[in-house]
Amino acid sequence: MTSGRLSEKFSEPLSKMFCHSVFLIGSIVLTGELLLPLQINFVTNLSPTSSIVFLPFGIIVIVSFFEGKHAPLYLLPGTIAGCFLYCDTTLTAVKLIGIMAVNIYTAPAIFCLLDWSTLCNRREDMLHPRAWRILILGGFVSSLVTSLLIHRIQHDQEFLCEHSIDIVMQHIIGYMIGMVAVLGALILLFRFSPRLCRTTRVATCNHKIRRKHSSDTDEP
Repeated sequence: MTSGRLSEKFSEPLSKMFCHSVFLIGSIVLTGELLLPLQINFVTNLSPTSSIVFLPFGIIVIVSFFEGKHAPLYLLPGTIAGCFLYCDTTLTAVKLIGIMAVNIYTAPAIFCLLDWSTLCNRREDMLHPRAWRILILGGFVSSLVTSLLIHRIQHDQEFLCEHSIDIVMQHIIGYMIGMVAVLGALILLFRFSPRLCRTTRVATCNHKIRRKHSSDTDEP
């Protein structure tokens, strides 16, 4: 019985790590192989380091919203793989590590701060308007902080110069559009897959897991 509990204890984090990292790698490849080439061909006035639809940010924000402080661990393999696939060879190893850390730690830190300042049961009912407001607010703040820090690491420039502000705004717009695109895809997925919706596991504020049954919808 003890070995079974230990197996269950470690299998769930590993499965989450695999699932979240696969989605993150998929979004990175989709952005790099499809969206960026289209952007280069049709939108010529953007910075070469900016993406008008940056899907990986949407994955990071959603995982951070639901997993909280555990999100960096679940996203680490996908982040490392994405860095090896599409890393900027002109950056030093220290800068690459710094960029990876900013990408996977900023959003979880912001949502942990929101956990401290708001009711922590917001994740249990995504139909509640407060949950969506916090998700969008956390995503926006994360996009702002992430873009500022990454631009600082990449270019060693001041935050308030005109060129930096223009690039940072492009990053923020790309991050937010990417987040909205991922949210829209997930909404469609759950709407047209009721079985998946009924068996979705929901994380509560004390990090316990309960299975959401279809009977929950019948409760007042």
